[in-house]
Amino acid sequence: MEGILSRIELALANLSLSCDDLGPTASPGASSLIQTLEIFRQFHRESEDNKKQVLLDQLHKQLVPLRELPQCTSQLEAVQALSDGVCRLYFQHVGQNRNVAKRAVKVLKVLHKLDKSSIASRLKEEWNLLLTDVWSLSDLQKVFQLLDEPVLVREYIQDLWPQLLLSLAGTWQQLHLEISSSTAPALMIDRCYLATKISLQLFQVLSSGDVGIQQVCEVGTDTPAIHVISSTLLEVIFSQVCSLDCKLFASNALGFLLNMSSNLKEAAGTANKLTQAPEKEGHQTVSTGDLRFEVTVPRLTATDQSWCQVVLVRGLLTCVRLDILLQQVQDSQTHQQKSLFFDVLFPLVTKFCGDVGVGDIQYHAFYALEQWLKRARTDLPHVHATSGRHFHTDGPVTTTVMQCLWNNWENPIVGVPDLVKSAFGLLLALHQEENTLAGHTRSMLFEDLFVKLAGTSWHVKGRYILLVELIPYVQVLQVLRSQNHIPTQLVQALSTNHIAPASSDVYRAFLVATREAYQKDETAAAEVWRDVWLETFMSAICNTNHLIRHNAMQHWVPCTLRLFPQVLSVITTRLQDRTCLVSGTIRLRAHMAVLKAARTLNIVSTHDMASDVIREALWHSEEDVRAEAFSIICSHPKKSDPLSSAEVGLLQEFLPLNMNSDAAAFRQVVCNNMRKLMVRLRDGSWTLLKKILKTKATASNNETKTQLMQIIGFVDWLVDLCVMSTFPGACYQRRKTALELLWIVYDHLTSDWGNEPKTSANYQTLLNWARAQGSWDFFAERNAAALLNCMEDGSTEVRELAYHLLLTSFPTPWCWWGLGEGETGDRLFSHARQLLHSPKAQECEAGALIIKLIFNKLSIQRGLDVFGESVSDSGSAPVRFIQGLLGLLQEQHTTATSNLLQAARQAPMHGVLLALRQCLSSPALWVQHRSEDVGQLRCQVSDLVTAVEAVLSLVLKALAGVKGQEEEEDSEVSPSFADMGEAISSIICESGDQEGGQDDIALTPEHELVLACCWLNIKEAGLLLGQLVDSVLQNDCELLTPEQVQFIGRMYVRILTQCRHRGAIESCNIGFLMVCKRLLSHSDAQLAAIPAQILDQVLDVISGNRSTSNITRRSAGLPLLVQAITASEPRGNYRPLLRRAVQVLLTTAQLPLSQDEDHTVDIPQVHALNVLRALFSDSTLGAAMLGHISDAVILAISGFSSPVWAIRNAAMQLYGTLLIRMLGPKRVRDEHSAENTITAREFFTRWPGLRLFLLQQLTEAVGRQGEGRFYLHPGLQPVLILLSKLGPGIEDVEHRKLLSQFVSPVMAQASSPLLSVRVLCARALVPLVSVQTQVQVMCGILEKMAAAPGEQVQQNGLHGAILQVMHLLQQWKDTTRKDYLQESRGILQAILARSWVATSSNPCPVTRTDYLKLLLSAAQSCDTCVERDRVLLTLKDEVSTVTSNVDSSCQPVASELLLKTAASVSLQLLTLNSVPAETHQQLTGSLLLSACVDVRRATLLHIQDLTSREDLAAWLWILPILQQQLEKETDLLCLELCLDNFVVFHTSRQELPPCTTFPTSLWTVVMQFAQGHKGTSVCAKALPVLAIGLHQLLHSKAHSREELQKWSQLMEAYSHPLQPEPLRVGVGRALQQVGVGVMERIAQEQQEEDMEVVLRLTRATLALLQDEVREPRTQATSFAALLPRTPSVVQYPNIHTTAAIRVLLAYLVDRFWWSPSVWRYFLTTLYPDDPISTISQHACTGSTHLFEQEEVNVYAEVITMAKLIKDSFRNLVIKQSQENSAPAWDINYFTCAIKEVREKLSLIVPQVEKERHAGLLGVTGYSKPLAALFCYLLYVDCLFFQIRHCQLPNESDMVEEQVQDIKCHLFQLQKVPALHPILHAVLSPTGLFSLQLDLGTANVSTKQTSHVS
Repeated sequence: MEGILSRIELALANLSLSCDDLGPTASPGASSLIQTLEIFRQFHRESEDNKKQVLLDQLHKQLVPLRELPQCTSQLEAVQALSDGVCRLYFQHVGQNRNVAKRAVKVLKVLHKLDKSSIASRLKEEWNLLLTDVWSLSDLQKVFQLLDEPVLVREYIQDLWPQLLLSLAGTWQQLHLEISSSTAPALMIDRCYLATKISLQLFQVLSSGDVGIQQVCEVGTDTPAIHVISSTLLEVIFSQVCSLDCKLFASNALGFLLNMSSNLKEAAGTANKLTQAPEKEGHQTVSTGDLRFEVTVPRLTATDQSWCQVVLVRGLLTCVRLDILLQQVQDSQTHQQKSLFFDVLFPLVTKFCGDVGVGDIQYHAFYALEQWLKRARTDLPHVHATSGRHFHTDGPVTTTVMQCLWNNWENPIVGVPDLVKSAFGLLLALHQEENTLAGHTRSMLFEDLFVKLAGTSWHVKGRYILLVELIPYVQVLQVLRSQNHIPTQLVQALSTNHIAPASSDVYRAFLVATREAYQKDETAAAEVWRDVWLETFMSAICNTNHLIRHNAMQHWVPCTLRLFPQVLSVITTRLQDRTCLVSGTIRLRAHMAVLKAARTLNIVSTHDMASDVIREALWHSEEDVRAEAFSIICSHPKKSDPLSSAEVGLLQEFLPLNMNSDAAAFRQVVCNNMRKLMVRLRDGSWTLLKKILKTKATASNNETKTQLMQIIGFVDWLVDLCVMSTFPGACYQRRKTALELLWIVYDHLTSDWGNEPKTSANYQTLLNWARAQGSWDFFAERNAAALLNCMEDGSTEVRELAYHLLLTSFPTPWCWWGLGEGETGDRLFSHARQLLHSPKAQECEAGALIIKLIFNKLSIQRGLDVFGESVSDSGSAPVRFIQGLLGLLQEQHTTATSNLLQAARQAPMHGVLLALRQCLSSPALWVQHRSEDVGQLRCQVSDLVTAVEAVLSLVLKALAGVKGQEEEEDSEVSPSFADMGEAISSIICESGDQEGGQDDIALTPEHELVLACCWLNIKEAGLLLGQLVDSVLQNDCELLTPEQVQFIGRMYVRILTQCRHRGAIESCNIGFLMVCKRLLSHSDAQLAAIPAQILDQVLDVISGNRSTSNITRRSAGLPLLVQAITASEPRGNYRPLLRRAVQVLLTTAQLPLSQDEDHTVDIPQVHALNVLRALFSDSTLGAAMLGHISDAVILAISGFSSPVWAIRNAAMQLYGTLLIRMLGPKRVRDEHSAENTITAREFFTRWPGLRLFLLQQLTEAVGRQGEGRFYLHPGLQPVLILLSKLGPGIEDVEHRKLLSQFVSPVMAQASSPLLSVRVLCARALVPLVSVQTQVQVMCGILEKMAAAPGEQVQQNGLHGAILQVMHLLQQWKDTTRKDYLQESRGILQAILARSWVATSSNPCPVTRTDYLKLLLSAAQSCDTCVERDRVLLTLKDEVSTVTSNVDSSCQPVASELLLKTAASVSLQLLTLNSVPAETHQQLTGSLLLSACVDVRRATLLHIQDLTSREDLAAWLWILPILQQQLEKETDLLCLELCLDNFVVFHTSRQELPPCTTFPTSLWTVVMQFAQGHKGTSVCAKALPVLAIGLHQLLHSKAHSREELQKWSQLMEAYSHPLQPEPLRVGVGRALQQVGVGVMERIAQEQQEEDMEVVLRLTRATLALLQDEVREPRTQATSFAALLPRTPSVVQYPNIHTTAAIRVLLAYLVDRFWWSPSVWRYFLTTLYPDDPISTISQHACTGSTHLFEQEEVNVYAEVITMAKLIKDSFRNLVIKQSQENSAPAWDINYFTCAIKEVREKLSLIVPQVEKERHAGLLGVTGYSKPLAALFCYLLYVDCLFFQIRHCQLPNESDMVEEQVQDIKCHLFQLQKVPALHPILHAVLSPTGLFSLQLDLGTANVSTKQTSHVS
């Protein structure tokens, strides 16, 4: 390169000289060339990669204007030198720096157009340098990237391809031996991968040119190069070490190789031979024509052979020309000619589509099927002309493909359903195109398929996948008319997230088809949508089901408006219709979703929207509504459109009130939308600034500047809001939201902004301009202080967010607290070190994170040495930092060795281990110091491994009770928890801290300390080792020797086999997983083999050669060991470790039990089952384990019959895991829902081996029924459970054949004496019976029942038959029927024929009960007919008989069951029959007064259900009965139901009958309930009823003040956070009933003695509004929303919790300003505790307990509430001044308070100053002292405000003197260096000191009230 640079310098000098000589006459091209050469020279001087890329972009931009070579000699020499330089530059960076190489290519393309000859010669020279005998890895990378460039490189291959073939053949010869081995290093695998891709590239280029196979075969000396390459490519496919991607590339390369053949017949014959599986292992030769393949075939299993064939077939179908594929080939057995495409490849592809072997073989099979169909379609006319029709309706191709699709439309392998969909669409297209070619205008295939798919159950996802492809081929409107249930089913499908996207695609396909049918008339298409879909659409987006509503808004609304924007007005008009029955909340959310979609699609602008509707939604109580409204504000199609004033106002109104939402999804929506908004804010601000900078000072320019300043001010406001929301004591939600918003602001306004220099410069200009205006001070010290405080938060997420903000956004140096950079670092490190000595895990985590921050920002970036002389080694600052931490760990280990209890208190070690892990995870440590300090780093790594091993040995020995120097290594028995408890007690006793004679079963604090210390050290040691190995091997493998890595592996095995704590085991397993992943992908063969060695050791342990422990729960860490190793294997491989592990485990689990088996130790079979369960539960192994499911299911079900309980237990857990893996995760909560099933066809297609086994188990169970009355075959229930999980699908002959043999044995088990078996048999029978035979089977079961009562009736069999008919009837009802009426009559007749079962002739209450249910279900399911009337009459007679006469001989339980059922049936009959109201009331009343508790419960539940759905006016007659029952009822559940119904009737807004008074007796009873005499549940239900009674007493004026006082006391007492949640909810419901009435009456009467009631209700409401549980907050919010509003608060009827607090406080000020109690309440709320004592207590508190008592309510925020109280107090003072009445406050109290404040502040300021070193922010960095101090300052603020608005003529001098003293103390407090920013804000000039006190007069102005920020 030096020579080229010299030429560049010379050309530049000559060109400059020439320009100087010519002067003004010099051509512009010369100056442009000079600039170009200067850029190239600057490029070579630059070392930073990003800047190099920018310079190459500039070079390309400079060369683009050149159109031809210059004629001037100097200019020509300059261009030639530049061309040589760029060529050399390109070849130098290709394969190493892709970004630089890509930009160099762009420059080369420009130069190539100017000087093609010199570029060509230079490229050939560079190519020749690469054409060596064997390519290294770097050479392969270069060649690969060169061949990937189509323009400049490939045209020279026509001359260079022989040399390329020789070099490639030499490389393959070297790789040949390693490919054949069973293991290979990662370096070889990488070389093989690149060589395969180069072969593919080369063959692809050659096949597209004029090079033939004969020419290719001539290259080479002894053996043609192409034979070496092709043979090795085939060996790659057969290899067991090459990755799947490598094999796929190899097969594609072979396909392109065949394309070079001119003899199509020979090429097809070669392809035919390649697709045949090798018959034997060893050396084999395949030769046809000019090609010859010599391969050594390894030992292949059947699965391996299938893989090889799939790979080859896929490659042939993808790359071989169609004219070759359509050739005839000779069958090797029959010697007859057959089509390669149709008779060879197609059968192979469809065979593999049904193969459920190891891994994702089916994915590649279906990919091959898709390719086969695509290839057939590429030249279908030629195929049709040469071989006739293949894709007609009943043809073998169509039938076979459809069978594959039916069987796999819900295949669990990722990607297969998408390929099924694509294949289905291709098949339909082929069928239609072939019909066109054959002259057929109409085909019934599409209609038949649509009917078949539409007839399947709505919950089958596969039907929707295929319907999307089918809809374009059918007449949409005709189909929707004939299949009118489809829209309803599409809405129903939205109720399941699993199906919703697929079903929405069907909806979209219908819309697309409709629009295409009316493509010339969009208005007509919109009218069709309105007629067909509008009602369905509205029912979906306004559905009462949350999921349906959400999915409709997510999927239906956008596609509807995108395709039919004209319908927007129709939809919004319907949503604004307040007369519809849908609730306002649902309508409003739907309206917001529609407006959001319209805004995103730019159908409507923000100005066109109703802003009042959006603002109403922003204040709504539902988070979903607020989120949608907020999305509308932030959504904008133009990113550069500046924010408007209205948008800024809405944002400032919305954000402060929604920072503390406890809905994580809502907070996520807010943050996502703020990201969009911030992009628009930044780009829009730059647009405004650009306009300002371009124009002069004009009126319009001033307006633009004003708008920009408003946006900039909004950013400052937002940052201030976020920083002030991170105060200690803020709830987790507020802190996390604030930090996320800060991250968004910093990321968009202070970051690097990407590689585009112009964009970065623009944004930097904007940032500088804003700072010049005194704004955007993002890196202020107060911001950093707040973030540092957040790093000590108890939440990991908050700590991590604060850390990342400080690390990435705050530039160094850091000079805070008035200190220099070094002193700041020392203070941070001192505090972090103090945290690392804490026994509490979260404090250690905070300290470790601060250590990591110091390490990255100060040690690595700034080179600060915080350890100083404590580290003796020389070296760079980061290396010394690691050495210092290692020394600290060794010091703590020494302490722990001498006294573990003392170490657990003061030096617990796990904090330092965590800090070391955090520092080692920093990439900068390894990148910066890879060449420096290598020797020291190697020593430190070795010392660290030794230190970690010492820590692990110490704690493991301590837990095992091993003393002193005793060796514990040889003992592999893990201690039990009891042994560990004794060992820890011994440690405590030796320390002298154990108190004698303690009989308390609870752990002592000392025991907790030691135990937690041990577990945390094991956890952190495991994670540290994993991080160490991962970081070292990723960056420099020489720092760790293989012996050290093996030693680390042994440590993991020791932990995971000798430790029992689940958390410690799982954490160590995370580290072990990191180690395994790094080792298995490493290039060193010795390191890569270590996981396999560990696996062999573990499998040896599991197989029983050594016993590791006594009985351990779920085999402890053994499953995790195997799981980590097997899951770490590279994907796309054969996973040899997994295959070996599963094989050993299956063999071990099937080992016979020895007769002298000791069940007190773990047996191998149990370990094997537990490890298998872990492997099947691992999602990363999901596809790889599918092939083993059949064996595992057989193993698990067989384990149910083991005599050993441990095996049965492990088998049961394995079976549960297998069910999840086979059926997929639950889609809905209902275990027995059809949505949680899989079709029987799919199940038995995936696992065909299970069918015979399951059938065998059922047959055995039937054969052994007579062995005992209660005998249960062990395999019966698991088989029945599995069968019950199967669901209906596409029914045909194959489906019925699969299931018909199961019907008989399942029905035979219906008479089992076990109820659970009978129920399972009934559920299992449903999927086994086809839809066509359901009625026949039901009638057959009923006919087999006894026709009349008699002694021969077997009740168990009768009950089983009834259950089967009931489940079949339910399935029949849910299925669309053609002959519905006829089938209904048949079912009813069969049921009526056995109606004696429901009569008293049947002595069994259970069967009688279920037959009553069957009769009712039949009546509800069938249409109106004579038989249905007879069923209803029979039911009426029988339930009347039951309720009036009960057989005394029945058992009590059965009798009550029958009575309960009869009561429920009789009430449901009332809804089926039209009966007189008197009859209805008489029956219901008699049932309510029944002596049977179950009857009363059933009746009350029925009433509750009906009243929730029907008009309550018809039920008001029941209120007197409910009142009577409340006074007499004894059953608690009945009482709760009565109370609930009572509240429902009184809150229904119906006019109550005159008899519904609230008598004194009822008040007394309900008051007793409310006082807890009947328990918490009844008490909670009674509170609203008591409030209803109070409401009626208030209206009747019969109440006494005592009753009001008692009720208010109950409200306050039950609203406390420590009370049970039902009571707190009950308080909220009670306040809604009467709270407003009570408070309004007291406000009107203005009696001070009643004010305590108001304050109690206020305290209760505020407590509920700050409750940490959502439901109490919701109820309290509903109450606050009922309060009369003042103009100063929001007026919308539905508000959220934070707004409700403001409404309540404003109401208190507006209605009760006259009361001194309110004035005093506000002040006492701000001054509840003495701040001096709070600060002192915090200073004296030590970490004596590991677990401290948390706050009663972690959601409540003292500081936030104090701000609101302060503002309300100010409003109260102003209100009192405006009313011109006597002051409603105590002057004596006021003057004493001022005096007390002066005294308190004189003590507070020194105390805060004294404790300034208690933390980074002193004592104010902790929640309780900060809250106490903040509230006290606001208390002072309120007093100052009162002074300003009152007159103190007598005490003015004294007060003025005291106020001046107070201000002096406040100034002193303000100067304390370590204060939280929120206190600085209070003490700022805009805070306390903003009040200019005038003691003589009261200057009142309502504008001086401060609004809540």
